[in-house]
Amino acid sequence: MKGNADVGDGGKITAGFDLSYLLAKKSKLLASAPWGPEEINQFTRVSDLGLRWKHTAFVSYRKGNWSYQLNQLYRTGYVDNVLPGVLNGTVHPPQWSPTVKAYNVFGLSVSYRGLKNVTVVAGIKNLFNTHPPFSAAYDGNLGVGADWEPRVADPRDRSYTLRLDYRFR
Repeated sequence: MKGNADVGDGGKITAGFDLSYLLAKKSKLLASAPWGPEEINQFTRVSDLGLRWKHTAFVSYRKGNWSYQLNQLYRTGYVDNVLPGVLNGTVHPPQWSPTVKAYNVFGLSVSYRGLKNVTVVAGIKNLFNTHPPFSAAYDGNLGVGADWEPRVADPRDRSYTLRLDYRFR
């Protein structure tokens, strides 16, 4: 969903929102097997995590050669992986919780189009330096995760971007 409106000062505001709302997610190991239990907001080892709610949103303002954009990425929380030692009660990790918190990050960018055929874009990813929520999803085969879920969150802290676009005409 996207819309825009002219502003009285000659500028234009544009906003957009992409939403994913999952109604059901089940799996089966074999084609002949029955469907398993509901997997919405439940950790699974295979495929994508079935997060009920995910969205990205942005709002931008443009006037003349300048434009500014604020964006948001949101992923709902879910029931985490339970490691064997936690399950049988022999291990008690200090950060472990049965649920992984929601992941919510913002970005900000500014663009300049005042040079012939050139656009310069500078930005900040993860504006508020949000760390991914703790998850026990470590994948011993691939070594990804360690304390965050790579299918949901990005472990990089705040970062800065600079992009130069040139159009050949």
